[in-house]
Amino acid sequence: MGFANNGSARFFYPTVVAILSVFYGQQAHAVSVFSNYATLTYSLSSSADGLDIDGSFEMLGSPDSFLIADNGTVTPSHGAGLFPLTLDTPLSFSVSGQDNAGEFKSQHYGVFSLNFFNSSTAVINVDLTLNYILHAAVAGETADSDVYLDYYSSDYTFSGFDSLNATLSVPFSEQFTVNGSSGVFSFSLNPGASETLSADVKIASTMLAAPVPLPAAVWSFLVGLLGILGFKKRKQPTIA
Repeated sequence: MGFANNGSARFFYPTVVAILSVFYGQQAHAVSVFSNYATLTYSLSSSADGLDIDGSFEMLGSPDSFLIADNGTVTPSHGAGLFPLTLDTPLSFSVSGQDNAGEFKSQHYGVFSLNFFNSSTAVINVDLTLNYILHAAVAGETADSDVYLDYYSSDYTFSGFDSLNATLSVPFSEQFTVNGSSGVFSFSLNPGASETLSADVKIASTMLAAPVPLPAAVWSFLVGLLGILGFKKRKQPTIA
């Protein structure tokens, strides 16, 4: 008594190899993402009479802003050029990114600038406050993201620094927000004099998206499937 299974083997084993090749060759990746922003608001508690005030925001280009990634994308809120910055109006600089596979490193640098010019014939006393919100959020497998704020006057008699970090070393998500203020900065402008207040914001992120092994449940499914296929491919015994 024997089994007439040569034809079955010729079909069965290549099928097994093909199925395993498909599943083994299609490893998924744990995508990592970040989303950060800095929102700045300048306000006066003194009169603006006699002052010419001109403000702007600019995201700097390379080498201050860059993306190095095997397979990733980044989206800043602003492109090239100057954007208006006015008193009592919040302006947000944001950057978000996604790492689909491999290593990812990005940095984006934005500069807020507010210039005061005394166009009157009298000395003007100015009281200014900078309020800000810093936010950093990461999700995925491995991610480290920062927001840095550095603000100062032209002669550095007014200056300050703040920062925020969100770090992820296991698959999860994390986010942090900081609300801050510079306090009141008071200065005087003689007729024809000017003062420039600046704030630099740097948003930097490093991420990693590594291959994810095929889940154990999938392997169990494949083993069971192969057993069923093997059983069904058997033929009834022939009688000598």
